[in-house]
Amino acid sequence: GAVVVTVWPTARAVADKARSWIEDCGGRVLHSQEVTIRRRGAVATMMALYHGEDWIHSNCWYGESPLPEGRPDGPYAGAKWKSALTWADAPMTCY
Repeated sequence: GAVVVTVWPTARAVADKARSWIEDCGGRVLHSQEVTIRRRGAVATMMALYHGEDWIHSNCWYGESPLPEGRPDGPYAGAKWKSALTWADAPMTCY
């Protein structure tokens, strides 16, 4: 089966290592693309990529990586938290 591997913008510097890992595990990269999604689109991207996962709403993993500005609140607090941890104004790499 096919799989999409997403390397978050904050990890862009190690995207080549992710590709090597895929290949070292016996995978074959059929397509590689950098996708630019600015910070204002980060929460929506998280909601799309993690659709159906409960933590997007609950923020239950917050204790793993607290944010300096505190817990996000309101709807989709988990998506806001993950976005704050992983997003920068740099492209997201997809294999």
